[in-house]
Order: sequence, then structure tokens, then C-alpha cells
Amino acid sequence: MFKAQSLKFKVLLCAASIGFSLTAVAQVYNEATRQLTLPNVQVGNVSYPNVVIRLDSFAVLAAGAPVALLPPPISISFPECSGSNFSLQKYNLIQPGQTLQAVTENLGCKFTSIVRTSDTIVYSWNNTATLQQDGLRLKIIDIYFDAGTNLVSGRFANNFKTSAGF
Repeated sequence: MFKAQSLKFKVLLCAASIGFSLTAVAQVYNEATRQLTLPNVQVGNVSYPNVVIRLDSFAVLAAGAPVALLPPPISISFPECSGSNFSLQKYNLIQPGQTLQAVTENLGCKFTSIVRTSDTIVYSWNNTATLQQDGLRLKIIDIYFDAGTNLVSGRFANNFKTSAGF
């Protein structure tokens, strides 16, 4: 097992040093063990899953643009959702590639919650603010956005939205 990991790492270092493309995403660094876990490293057309390396020392050679941890601002103020904001017609208009602004404009109300993972942001719209007025019938729409592009994305087996209550 150790020889296989060592050989894989040597192949990665060798490939990187002779100019092959090396990409990695969603890494996790453990300070206690000084190990960096990369879920996937691609060298040319070969992909290596679950690569773990130990960093004895490092220097930052370059850094990309910072990634916003908060959702992008919406340029128009929207009211809280009520039951009338939820319909099958509006739901069917939500498609991959849309922005948060476009989805919000389509629904006509602001999102009520956000859940963020390393690669996905789930925005939720519901009518909890007007639940009594809506006859206690809860209506929900959850939309999955790519955290890197902030666009609607089918990250979970091409599912990019869910709904309930209408």
C-alpha cells in the first residue's frame, strides 16, 4: 500500500515538473498531521482519487482571487414569500445555468435560508412567514447552485431543484 501511494505521488510530482496540467479541487488540510487531502488530482487525462500528501513546509507561490463565502447580492429588493409565489409553472422555469437573481425574479420573493458545502450552495424559498394566511400549507423550493460559479447546477445526479407543498 505504501509503495503504491509513494509511486503515485512520485508520478504526480514528475508529471507536474515536466509541464502536465495538474488540477485539484475541494482540498482539506489537517494542521495536526500536516496532511493535505485532495479528493481528485488530474494529470493530463489520468485522474487520481483521494490523494493525501504531507506538507513539511510550503511557500505560497501564487493565489487566485478570493472566493465569496456569502451569496452574491441581489440587485432588487424582494418581499418574503407567500403561498402565491409557488406554482408548478414558476418551478418549471428554473433551469441549470440560471443566476440567483434570475431564480429570485422568477419566484418574486427572497430566499429564506442558505446551506453551503464545499462545492454546493442550496438556497431555499418557503412560505413560513405567511403560513397562517396560507392555511398552514407549507410550500418549499430548494435550488442547488455551484459554489464556484453561483449558477444553478445539477450537482446531485443531475437534480438541481426540489419542491414540496404545491
